[in-house]
Amino acid sequence: MIITIDKNEYTLPRIEDLSIDKGTQIEQIREKDNLKLKDIKRIFTILLDCPLVEINKVEERQIRLLFDNLIFFDNTAQFPVIKSFYINGREFNLIDFENMTVKEFVDLDYFLTQDVYNNYSEILNILYKPIKSKNSNSIYTNTYNRIKSFKNRTLCYSSNETATTKQIKTENQELFKEHISYFQAKIVLFCFLDWKRSIYNDYGLTREEEPTEETEEEIIVAEDNTESMSSYWGFYHILQTVSRSNIIELDVWMQRNIKELLKRIVYEEDKLAFQKK
Repeated sequence: MIITIDKNEYTLPRIEDLSIDKGTQIEQIREKDNLKLKDIKRIFTILLDCPLVEINKVEERQIRLLFDNLIFFDNTAQFPVIKSFYINGREFNLIDFENMTVKEFVDLDYFLTQDVYNNYSEILNILYKPIKSKNSNSIYTNTYNRIKSFKNRTLCYSSNETATTKQIKTENQELFKEHISYFQAKIVLFCFLDWKRSIYNDYGLTREEEPTEETEEEIIVAEDNTESMSSYWGFYHILQTVSRSNIIELDVWMQRNIKELLKRIVYEEDKLAFQKK
């Protein structure tokens, strides 16, 4: 769609074609409870790549009419998840959620509790894996060395990430920022969240009742919001418990299927419940 402002033509892009950077900027503006005219104008400066002085030339009625007819990112259910794509001749495939490792799941859980808008490229770097070329000796598989901060505590799960994998991970993130649309990123994120809710329900880890006080020994999911160790330290406490704080066992657990960890959480909860009887 072409919009003419004072004889200058600007192209209004489709929402699904917006870059991650532009999409996140617009979403952050739209989070406000009551959008003011200046907020709407700011959105159009992002969409049209034009200065605010140009937008100010458009009548308020026309701006609001255009804005009311824009389709944003709220309803993505009707669009399919892109499972494979090419960037600069390299193929990236969506990982199989059912085979997701503990490390991948924990990293995603971490980014989702932080500023998601500024972490979309990191999230995509976990959800999409590059396919190694048969004629290439490059290492495309990423390992994740997640350093986390919980209440001013810096935690590190492992340190097995080489300089090569760090460089490749950074390069992949830059590729995603440049070539993947915000719309696509949001669709695949919603897909993962739906799967996460489903698997939590399967293992009975979604609680509808009010959370209760738990002992420090119990392993529970972070969403319980209790004052226990696991709600305070999240997956770090859970992994330290199941690995008995052994760094070798911890690395083994990080490579296991996330379902094994969820099953262990349920087992530990049930065991403690029986011990209390």
